[in-house]
Formats: sequence, structure tokens, C-alpha cells
Amino acid sequence: MQGIIYRIEQPINSLQITIPLQGAYFLGAVHSSTMTSAHDGLNEPFAIRFFSGSNRSTVFCFCPVDTLSDGAKKYAWVCARKFAQQDTPIEEIGRFVWSTSNSASMINDISMFFRESATLTREGYSDVAGVQAAVDARGMAILATGSNSDRVERALVAYMLGRAYHRMLEDAIHELAECCRDDLKVKRIEAMHSEISRFIASYYFDAPARVTTTEVGPLYETIYERLLLKSLRHELVDQLGRIAEIIRIERTAAESAFETKLQRRLTIFGSLIGILGLLQLTQTTPAQISAFVTGWKAEISNTPANTASSPESQNSIALQQDDHPEQQSHKLKRVRHDAQSGTH
Repeated sequence: MQGIIYRIEQPINSLQITIPLQGAYFLGAVHSSTMTSAHDGLNEPFAIRFFSGSNRSTVFCFCPVDTLSDGAKKYAWVCARKFAQQDTPIEEIGRFVWSTSNSASMINDISMFFRESATLTREGYSDVAGVQAAVDARGMAILATGSNSDRVERALVAYMLGRAYHRMLEDAIHELAECCRDDLKVKRIEAMHSEISRFIASYYFDAPARVTTTEVGPLYETIYERLLLKSLRHELVDQLGRIAEIIRIERTAAESAFETKLQRRLTIFGSLIGILGLLQLTQTTPAQISAFVTGWKAEISNTPANTASSPESQNSIALQQDDHPEQQSHKLKRVRHDAQSGTH
């Protein structure tokens, strides 16, 4: 049994991917977010969606082929196109072979099917849970004594899950790096940091296979190691940590600048309030200014203040001037009287 795995960027609208995985060989969070399309066995094409419910859901389709020839490869591509909307790209993800033969000719055919060369030799296979497995980014080949369809499907889905994780990790690392380099996208960093962190917590697992699965667990461990998922996850988590530190530093600097600017404005505002209060307390009128100036002049010249200008002093002077003619008239009368008395 063999076939090619494609990634469908935009599936056709009529494609129904709603059937949960059969069995319980993955963790509940993986099973609940993995759906397939209807299919009768592994001899016909089917689609599978990983991370259902997230904005990073991925749709793969598996197209089986009868032989490992070039003609079979072209047939698989035609089958994959039926799952995708017209004029939308499809991408080959890898190839899968489960063979009950471990002959030299079969190993050579598998190598040509995967790499178009004879570089995948018997030494490239490892003993894993009773089978011989060779895994890399180009595909997964298993040499086993039996070909039970359930075993084959579990191994195939495990490899597809590893490829889905690999694609997600690479895309996230690339997107974060692009946002850090591009000033126009830098505002998206914080939102992406939150979104990717939430995705990792919800959908990503280093060991998604249940410990009770005697074959899928060891197979996925081999897939995990060969696809360098641990290194990619470490890179992504480290990148998220650095970005979080950048966000913290920039936010602290922005808050500090804002506080400095606010403090400066409050200082200016406080000064204005003080000046206005002082003006309110020292509010004067022209009469107060005149009295103030006169008082200071009196102090400087040692003369009584407000003598010439006050209304009371002016009235007193006027009364004195009015009384002066009467006193002079009285004096004249007395002089005349004295003169007359002398003559007599």
C-alpha cells in the first residue's frame, strides 16, 4: 500500500470533513480536533483536517497509487486536484509506503519513489515496535510482515500529524520573524504572540500518542525525532519569549515616556494654577494702587500720608478759609472802638 500526501490550501466547498478518527490512539485533544472525509478504506483518496476549530487548521489529502511509477504519481496529483478549488495551489507534503516485502528491489523502488535516487538504503531503516521504519521530510516507509488496514491507517495518520505540526511550527517561526523585521507589521506581533501561544497550549503535544498504543507511540517518537519537531518547538518557544521581552521593554519605555510627558504637563498646569491663585489673591483696583503709591511717597518723604488728597482734609482747609474774613472784620471793629475812646 502506497500513496502521496498533499496539502490543500482551499478545499472545495462541497468537501465534508466531519468524521472523527476511529479508535483512541491519540490524546483526546488531538482526536477531537482531527476530522476526516468519508472513504471506504485506504484504497481511495480521502481528506483529513488537523487542528479543527483553530485558525491554523490544516487540510491534507491522501491519494493512493497502485505502483511506484511516474505515471502513478501523475494520477495522484489529478486526484488531489479534485479536493481543491479551481486555480488554487496544492502542495505535496510527503509520500507513504507500507510494504510486506523487505527485498533489495523493494527498498530500491521505495528510495526512487521518495527521492528519485537510490540513497535510501537498508541502513536507513530502524527497528520500531516490530517493524522497520524510515522517516524523513520526504516520506515514511514501513516494512512489516502484515498489512492490517487499521495498523496502516494509524501509521499514516501519525506521519500526517507530524507533518502538520512541522508545517505549523515553520509557518509560525517565519511569520513572527517577518513581523519583527517589517516595521509595517510590527503592530501584529503582540496579537500573534497571543494567538500562537494559545495554539501551542491547545493543539500541540510533544507526545500526542497514548501510552497504551504499542505501535503508534514508538512510531510517532521516530517521526518526532526525524522531523526535528523538538528543535522547531524550542526555536518557536524561544522566539516567543524574546518577543515577549521586546513587548515588555517597549511597553515600559512607552509608559515611562508617557508618564514623563504627563508629569511635565501637570507641572505646567500646577504652575498656571498657582499664578492664577496669586492673581486672585492680589487683585487690585486703581484707588488701591493710588493709595499704595501715596503711602510709599509719605514714608519716603517723612510727611503724613493722605493729607492733601483725602476729602476730610480738603473740607477742613475750606472751613478755615471761610472763617478768616469774619475774624478780620471783628478785629477792625475793635480797633475803631479803641480809637474813638482815646479821643474822648
